Amino acid sequence: IMSMRWVLTWTAAAASSDSRKAKARLVVRGYTDPDLTSLRAESPTLSMVGRHIMLQLCASHKWTPELGDVKTALLQGEHGEGERNVYAEPDASTKPLFGLKPDEVLKLTGSVYGLRTAPKAWFQKVAKDLKNAGFRQHQLDPRMFMKCDAVGRLQGFIGVYVDDVLLCGGLDN
Repeated sequence: IMSMRWVLTWTAAAASSDSRKAKARLVVRGYTDPDLTSLRAESPTLSMVGRHIMLQLCASHKWTPELGDVKTALLQGEHGEGERNVYAEPDASTKPLFGLKPDEVLKLTGSVYGLRTAPKAWFQKVAKDLKNAGFRQHQLDPRMFMKCDAVGRLQGFIGVYVDDVLLCGGLDN
């Protein structure tokens, strides 16, 4: 049973504002995972070479690159933790929020913040969804995904770096 804790941070409420907004996440203490030493958890991230290739293609095609951040990405991982029989215990003040009695714990069925496998599970889901949408992984950098039209002309790229994405593309005539 892994313990949990709250991580509290302050973020800027708006780009032009001096005010701040509180942000709280309930996080599993991943270092207490019983399978910590046997889990394969490497998460592919866009390489510097991949990023440079994408930016060069954007410049060559006169495309405008866009950056994106996927909110709650690590909660949307591909495989469920339920197969591993892993449990987490929130602190006593948090248990009522989940409707738990003092002697009850949570069984993890998906990815949560703090799990060592969460970034890899998220990437596997992104890769699967992009392939289903007609993208294919680049041979030089598997974190880059290309989209081509019916005659093979490049329409765009997506590069994945954990929960951030770099996109560029357009419709060439």
